[in-house]
Amino acid sequence: MKLSKVIARNVIFPLTAFTGLNRILSNSSVNNGLVIMYHGITKKNTNWFSPRHLSEEQFEEHLRYLKHNFDCVSLTELIHSAPKNKNRKQIALTFDDGYLNNLTVALPLIEKYQIPVTFFISGICTEEKPINYLFPDLLQALERLKLKELKWVFDEMKLSDELKSSQLDFYSIAKKFTKAERLRFEQLLKTQLDSDEFMQSIDSEIWQLLSSESLKKLAESEFVTIGSHGYSHYLFGEVSEKDCIEELSSSKQVLEKCTGKRIHYVAYPDGNYTDKVIDLAKNVGYTHQFAVYSNPDFPVNQKDIISRHVVSSTTTSKSCMFFIHSAFKKTGIP
Repeated sequence: MKLSKVIARNVIFPLTAFTGLNRILSNSSVNNGLVIMYHGITKKNTNWFSPRHLSEEQFEEHLRYLKHNFDCVSLTELIHSAPKNKNRKQIALTFDDGYLNNLTVALPLIEKYQIPVTFFISGICTEEKPINYLFPDLLQALERLKLKELKWVFDEMKLSDELKSSQLDFYSIAKKFTKAERLRFEQLLKTQLDSDEFMQSIDSEIWQLLSSESLKKLAESEFVTIGSHGYSHYLFGEVSEKDCIEELSSSKQVLEKCTGKRIHYVAYPDGNYTDKVIDLAKNVGYTHQFAVYSNPDFPVNQKDIISRHVVSSTTTSKSCMFFIHSAFKKTGIP
């Protein structure tokens, strides 16, 4: 790690948090609200696998800080209501994907601190499978543990040349597969590897998705709103119009049937969308659409998209809070 990062993490960020100087960053913005995004909360540190999950200890530290320094409100209140306290910025918490740890680890803390949260759930969670995981988590596991053994798959799918000519890694390329490409990849993989058995060799807390029953339990909490995250975690900007419609509509239908509640919001996996996707989502019946902005091809000022600030587990909690304060200027809501 560079010396500048070490100094920032261990001196500058803790100092700004202790003195309250980081509030200058958020207070200097004309935006009054910010939507922040998590993925999962695990009992222990799982950064060896991916940066998507925070530890339980980290998450509670975040909640304490957010509760003390902001008005923590629901997405609906943030979108539709004027701030109740003009001297405090508003924060709305969201989660993506639909991991079981959202219920078992995150929810007890959410209810302890009484903070409203919206969970954007992948429709695949409603499928009755004893072992249920997202395609990106399978890719992540393969990249971490089986990459050298997949060379023949790369060759078969003509990925080897793309990997050589691109600065992207296997995970970044494969998660953009179209529906046909993903199916082809899974068929090739099955000839050499039992994916379910392989995933079971990894701590299930990292990848296990909610079931229909556990999703119902999550949705029953007075602090929880459910939104859609598509059905199978395809990147909407990479698949056909027909597949987009299927992903948007089937997810909405199964989530509404499972929870008994209307689904009004959709969040795009990896913040990946197009103008056409936005129109399709409106036609399906979504009233608001959300994305994160890690890709410059998807502009922050897109009028039909509400931006979110993604929270990383690879830095300290005080660093995260510094970046949350600074995010009001770029991705905040007026």
